[in-house]
Formats: sequence, structure tokens, C-alpha cells
Amino acid sequence: MESNGTLTLTDLYSRTHLLSTNMASSPMRIEPPSKMSVYPFPGDTVISCTFTNKWNQIWQENLTVEIMPVNLTGTINGKDTGDQKVTVGENRIYTCDILNLNGSETTGGIWTAQLFGKDVDFVEIQMKNGHARVVPRDPPGFYKSSGQVQVNCVFSTPTGDIIHQFNRTITITGK
Repeated sequence: MESNGTLTLTDLYSRTHLLSTNMASSPMRIEPPSKMSVYPFPGDTVISCTFTNKWNQIWQENLTVEIMPVNLTGTINGKDTGDQKVTVGENRIYTCDILNLNGSETTGGIWTAQLFGKDVDFVEIQMKNGHARVVPRDPPGFYKSSGQVQVNCVFSTPTGDIIHQFNRTITITGK
């Protein structure tokens, strides 16, 4: 049978600790690193898929491959996974994220958030550059009343597929 051309897969960033390309399999595959059965590290790279036909015409597409941690854990303070307490008069900002992984910068994902509860007027959501931040309502720019608000953080791909979501409660206490 005559070949119609050749297909190659190339890791443009040579991130061999993240994955490997198996050119011998049919179909060709993106697999865990050589001699491993699982993807050991989170991270991302770009795989170039190039087809060259028998007349040397070339078609190329790039595929971004993102490897996420097995157990994603949400955080709004970047340090732990718990609910948060803040005192009236403070101006602390909370940011939806994945613990130990700056999700939107590492993966190109997008955070959104919604607020629930009777005290949602005490805070607002700012969404910018893939981040969702919970901030005191401005004016005045600081927490001015005691109360409680629930935050639903959602991390999605740029095409809208949900990767991870979680809820946290922020309690604003009096001085």
C-alpha cells in the first residue's frame, strides 16, 4: 500500500518530564514520560502535529496539552482550603485559585465566581485576566458591617468546560 504522507508529533518545549510522544504506535499517541505509566507532574506544553503529503505539502496544527494535579483543592486565600474570617475595617481581598497551583496563569484557565447569602451587598466580584477576586464593596473599600457571604468559585477551560469548582464562606466579624 502506498503511503499518502507522514505525520509527526513534536513537543515544542521539549518537556520530557511531563509527557512523551509515541511515533511507533498506530495511531500515534501522547503518553506519560518514557518508562512511566502515569503523568507524574502538572504542567503544560504544546504539541505540534504536522502532516506532510507525498507532494511535500505541509499541514500543521498545535495542540496545547495541560496536565492537572490529581486532587485539585480550592483556596481563596492562597494558603489553605478553609472558610475565611475578616474583621470590619479591613480591606482583605480573596482570590479563587487552586492550592499550590496558580490556575489561570499555569493552565490558561478562567475563574468565575458568584456570591450567595443575605450579605452579598457587602462585597463584590472583580473578574479580570482570568482571575475572580472577592473584594469589599467600593466605596468605602473596606468591610464596614458584620455578616457572612458564600462564594462559589468555578475554574473552567477557555471553551467553558468546568475543571474544578468549590464553595467557601467569608465571615465578617465586628471589632
